[in-house]
Amino acid sequence: MNVMEIDAVYVKPFTTKSILIAPGQTTNMLVRANQTPNRYFMATRTFMDVPIPVDNKTATSIFQYKGVPNTIIPSLPQLPSPNDTSFALSYNRKLRSLNTPQFPAKDTNLLSVESHPFHLHGYNFFVVGTGVGNFDPIKDAAKFNLVDPPERNTVGVPTGGWTSIRFRVDNPGVWFMHCHLELHTGWGLKIAFMVEDGPGPEYSVLPPPKDLPHC
Repeated sequence: MNVMEIDAVYVKPFTTKSILIAPGQTTNMLVRANQTPNRYFMATRTFMDVPIPVDNKTATSIFQYKGVPNTIIPSLPQLPSPNDTSFALSYNRKLRSLNTPQFPAKDTNLLSVESHPFHLHGYNFFVVGTGVGNFDPIKDAAKFNLVDPPERNTVGVPTGGWTSIRFRVDNPGVWFMHCHLELHTGWGLKIAFMVEDGPGPEYSVLPPPKDLPHC
């Protein structure tokens, strides 16, 4: 599979046999049909690297070449282990934005034990770093990708780890940042922040319409 786009923004293409998607994230890919004509399973299952019970069933679909009879039983692909943290981190490190004049890396979630898919309203952001354990402001900050970080609107913060994001605060308004897991939002994994008007009308909230009813 050739990964081309995540959360509706383009990334530098790279080839992978498996991808990692957090709840609320989207990823578009191209499948190169260069194998022996046959029927193949495409499979997915839960990634969870903490000792809590999850539904670990494997979901499948079938990728079938033309002319191959339906009676052929496809075989399952080799998936990463359900708790393969090293794979998850190595996959995330492959995500790089294009950072070109046409797709600049200039419009760049939050952070915490279980993987949390954090989503930000009103902005896309750039994921400049992620890791497990406590964040070290010297050692970890030195590894930030400030050249071509991937642009997203949702990021999966690793279990017991951290994620660092950056974005240009140029969209005034009150914006919601929250975990995509509804139960976690009720626990308080959410925040709203206010962006005040900036210089010029393009960085200002539009005035209310003249016919807006009064309270």
